[in-house]
Amino acid sequence: MVWLQSAIPFIGILLLFQRTTAQPIPHYHFINSSLTWYEAQYFCRIKYTDLATMNSMNDKNKLVNTLGSHVTHSWIGLYREGTRRWMWSDGRGRADFTMWTDGEPSNSEGKEWCGELSEEGWWNDVECEKERSFVCYERQEEGEETYVYYSDGLSWMNSQDVCRSEHSDMAYVTTEADNSEIADLTTSSSSAWIGLFNDAWMWSDGSDTSFRYWMRSTQYGGNCASVAASEQGRWSETQCKEKATFVCQGGLKVKKMVIRMKVHSDVDLTDSRVSDALLKKLETLLKHQRMTDFNLSWRGDKNGIVFRRQEELEAGEKTAMERKTVFFTVGRLYHFLKIPMTWSEAQSFCRVNYADLATVDNMEEYVQLLESIGSADVSGIWIGLERSASYRWVWSDGIGEQDVYPFSEDKQDGDCVMMKTSGYWEKSRCTDLKASLCFEYDSQGTESYFLNTTLLSWRDAQSSCRQDHTDLVSVKTKEQNTDIYGHTSGYQIWLGMIADNWMWSDGSPTSFRNWEKTNPDNNGGAENCVVIRKSFQNQWDDTACDRSYPFVCYGEQKIRRTTVKVRISSEGNLNLATLSDSLLKQIQAQLEEQSGTEVKLRWQAAKNGQIFQHNDNGSKETGC
Repeated sequence: MVWLQSAIPFIGILLLFQRTTAQPIPHYHFINSSLTWYEAQYFCRIKYTDLATMNSMNDKNKLVNTLGSHVTHSWIGLYREGTRRWMWSDGRGRADFTMWTDGEPSNSEGKEWCGELSEEGWWNDVECEKERSFVCYERQEEGEETYVYYSDGLSWMNSQDVCRSEHSDMAYVTTEADNSEIADLTTSSSSAWIGLFNDAWMWSDGSDTSFRYWMRSTQYGGNCASVAASEQGRWSETQCKEKATFVCQGGLKVKKMVIRMKVHSDVDLTDSRVSDALLKKLETLLKHQRMTDFNLSWRGDKNGIVFRRQEELEAGEKTAMERKTVFFTVGRLYHFLKIPMTWSEAQSFCRVNYADLATVDNMEEYVQLLESIGSADVSGIWIGLERSASYRWVWSDGIGEQDVYPFSEDKQDGDCVMMKTSGYWEKSRCTDLKASLCFEYDSQGTESYFLNTTLLSWRDAQSSCRQDHTDLVSVKTKEQNTDIYGHTSGYQIWLGMIADNWMWSDGSPTSFRNWEKTNPDNNGGAENCVVIRKSFQNQWDDTACDRSYPFVCYGEQKIRRTTVKVRISSEGNLNLATLSDSLLKQIQAQLEEQSGTEVKLRWQAAKNGQIFQHNDNGSKETGC
């Protein structure tokens, strides 16, 4: 709240776009928190770009440097999924050109995952532990590549080590000419390893790179990959549900904050010259607070007006303005309470001790909420969302209800909204398959749009937009609707609007939701409250409100003062500091265990300075 002289209140909306650091952003970021692989993937996609991908030995070395002295295993973005394919060791991806001998690859006994080249130039799949001569390639400074032949018999992985340490990598083949040149190097009646291998591992960010750096003794241990600096940065197969630190890649995403300000001023803040001067003062104040790499701007209404007199809003326009604007809480505090309660009990507890059960405005806040939960091993966690009696049309990115462009609700069936090729809106079943339009903000706060022509259901489109951008597009003005229509390229597209009958316990209008794909399903007709399911990669599930789960509150902890008179029978002198302090700690520990919250106690001394006073029957009394 900013207070100037004179009591004329103005209301304005300030947009703050900020990166958390102005320093050059490193490629990799070590996160020293223990999460499962899927939780780490979710964290990286929200905060950065994705879990770490490596495309070369240089990338591997950079990542090892990022890990520093951390010696335990950390997650990277590699996971086992899909079908096997033949790829090249140096990271260039799938082997499109092949020269297989007739009947090959045969994968005899299910163990032949490496490729050899015969003196005639034909390829064969072989067990990787077999010993063969091998061919490396060397990339010269001028860009030319030469082949180097080794007659020593080594396994495929040991051959790879030699090629990477002495040259560039194992030889790859893209043309018949390359294949013939390598074949001419091999000795008569022998075959040589080339950089051909087969696996079913994929990168979380969708990268096609086939670079691998496994431990030599790795055995099947799971479907997710972890790396250890103590093992020269080599990788191991790990169970995805295990908890480990992890490495993200990419720059920190731009954060948008929308701040509602009340300013008391003796000058007219509706004058643009005055509001511009105030904006510069706010920028100076933020810089003095050591905030860097940010951009401030006022958000005006459709007429360009930034500040409105408060009495104008109260005279009738306040309701409309609040319905069209979500004021995001800056620095919302979350508190995880590991005390099983029903939803109503948890709500009452939060309202007495904090503000309310947790409300979430957007993905960034949801990450903060998950950080408050940490690695707690629980099946479900209450948040403040409950089913209401009526449906509303709301936006996926959390801005609440919007009636920018009315559409006929009695036509068509469905709970999701699409934009037709004409630019008009229409209801559609959420399971229908359509193109979609995502959005994200640049560093100046401008929205950019990204058309995805892959036909997806509304939920899958929402998930794709949240992973790669910010969310499905929302429409705030008719002018923006025209702009969005210009990005559709003739496709019907999903908008971020969906019918919703859920409300937040604190009455917040935010419409942010993070449902698991098959939920809410209202199984049994009585699932009217919402929990976070760790088994659903921290997405949401509707469930019966009378079940008992831990929960998350938000807001500052309320301080309640209570004076309690205590009567204690003791043979010792309780006015001795050592005895009274010890007793106070015991009482405090018991109260915190019973209530699940922090308790602060102190003794209250009498006028004579004594804490405990003798009464007639020999016991001692005091207040605390």
